[in-house]
Amino acid sequence: TTSTHACPNPGAMAQPPHCQRPTQPPTPATLPVRRPLQVVWQSYVKTMRGVGQNESVPLYAASGMLTYGASTDMLRTVAFLKHMRVCSEIHHKEMYIPKAELELLNSEQEALLDFIVLSKSRLFVGFGSSTFSFYLREYRSLQNMSRSTSSLVDASIIGTDALFASAGTVV
Repeated sequence: TTSTHACPNPGAMAQPPHCQRPTQPPTPATLPVRRPLQVVWQSYVKTMRGVGQNESVPLYAASGMLTYGASTDMLRTVAFLKHMRVCSEIHHKEMYIPKAELELLNSEQEALLDFIVLSKSRLFVGFGSSTFSFYLREYRSLQNMSRSTSSLVDASIIGTDALFASAGTVV
């Protein structure tokens, strides 16, 4: 026979073993990526490999995921990228700047921190429909960084090309 047992107060310090959360770092198997996101992340991996990103190179992730409380999504992203062997380790601003200091910044200021770091990185991959990524790629080029070190993921996979085309032309 099988039985179910409701876990006591989830906030309690001592929990029975079957109620405790796993202490192992997440893996792609424990944090499954939803199907539409798989397509996007597979495109990221393809583009990253195209510029030479591999498992021997550390990666800096510029993202608002941690700022906006999406830590599970960030863990899922880190696990996926490591599993796909496109980086040796992943860094982000939250690792280096105390939370209290980051909380003093608005989202544009946080993005500027990411922009500064990525403007000097050896390689850069961004999402094609992102103005942040587009301008960063152009800025890197203006700083005499080879175009081959920057690449944008094909944004047509999410179906926003028509929307962006109707909003304005990027030359």
